[in-house]
Amino acid sequence: MIFHNVLAFGAIFASLATPIHHLAADTTIPSTGVLLIGDSWLVQLAPNAKHAAPAGKQLGKLLQERLSGKMEVRIKNRGAGGTNTFNWRPDGKLLRAAEASAPARTYPWVFVALGINDSSEHYGAFSPGTYQVQLEKIVDELTDNGYRVILQSPPYIMAQGRNHTTEGVQRLSGYRSAIAAIVEQEAAKHPGSVFDADPSGELYQYTLSHPEAIGLDHVHPSALGSEAVATIWADHIVPIIYPSKLPN
Repeated sequence: MIFHNVLAFGAIFASLATPIHHLAADTTIPSTGVLLIGDSWLVQLAPNAKHAAPAGKQLGKLLQERLSGKMEVRIKNRGAGGTNTFNWRPDGKLLRAAEASAPARTYPWVFVALGINDSSEHYGAFSPGTYQVQLEKIVDELTDNGYRVILQSPPYIMAQGRNHTTEGVQRLSGYRSAIAAIVEQEAAKHPGSVFDADPSGELYQYTLSHPEAIGLDHVHPSALGSEAVATIWADHIVPIIYPSKLPN
């Protein structure tokens, strides 16, 4: 009986094991993948920062560097400029294409960075309540399909022009509490599957305090901002996908 139980346990463990990457005959490290979905901050820069790398690209490099020798990290960046939570709805083309390009079995983590366009007059003007409802639909779609989700609240975008207004800034500042509510609700529906990457609003405070992080268009990151944003994102993501309790 004991022998059969040991065999059964071994079979269960094998079915749950993380895929591994062989470094040598006797050395292995765990392997994971992170799918990035969101707006232009993942893939674009301000016009005066053409020679810098977008924050999404820098994020992928940082994750791989910080976890080098501990975990092999694959990155799939599906950011799309001008998009909001409605554009990424479960029955839309964007989310379907992203999931098809990065299935949960090889990209078990999804980093979601949406909200800038949701707050703007021309691309959404969604209240925090509407933002929460639409973002929760995205989260439910992802978790139902086997992904674990990391939600990042948006940065500060100053009021200027007709698109980014004072009312938009007020909407933007309310999105962090919407994310907190989603994470709390998902803890009951999908325990251990949804995470708030930035509960203190570090990214928002940084971009509010450092206007030089935003380029001349007042919307997209400058070269300095792209690097700083990617660093903040990486600071939040690494402890989630590679908890300190894991062996080195």
